[in-house]
Amino acid sequence: MLLSTLGIISVDLGLKIYESFFGDFQWNVDNISVLAMIVLVSYLSYYGVNQSKVLLPSFLFNNEVEPKINKKNKKILSSEKKEEFENLKNRIELIIKTKQPYLDEDLTLGKLAELLSTTDKKLSAMLNQYLNTTFYDLINKYRVEAVKEKINLDNYKNYNLFGIACECGFKSRTSFNRIFKKETGFSPSDFKKSIS
Repeated sequence: MLLSTLGIISVDLGLKIYESFFGDFQWNVDNISVLAMIVLVSYLSYYGVNQSKVLLPSFLFNNEVEPKINKKNKKILSSEKKEEFENLKNRIELIIKTKQPYLDEDLTLGKLAELLSTTDKKLSAMLNQYLNTTFYDLINKYRVEAVKEKINLDNYKNYNLFGIACECGFKSRTSFNRIFKKETGFSPSDFKKSIS
């Protein structure tokens, strides 16, 4: 392409030099330049059509349709992984029932992993792939259950709902209200009225 363009420019320049030294050229120089341009455009068009794979991205020519992978699909777990995750799940349930770490408002994935003597990466993988939940969803589920239990207890009759929520590990009123409604389908006050 570059050579063709240079060829047209040199032919045009050569004709101009010839005319300046020897007088008028017997052919019309403009017609020669136009003819050279037509040849160049024709050549480039032909080359472009035949070599379109060079000019267009390769995915346009790929006839195979790749299946879209849903990120929420569970990964296929080996039997060893399932056994390891089941063991970790049982340890989580035991720790949650005995030590109630969810009552700590500053509980993190790392702290829970430390209690379980595992890594936070392994714990997160187990929660996501095996239980199909997240750390926060799991902990908040237990916190909501604790709030529901304490609402009925006589020891907490003088507490307001947010006071009970703070006792159960919630830090803010808005997150408590949102999470409680998500878990139960009721706002905390509606739930308290329904059981009174």
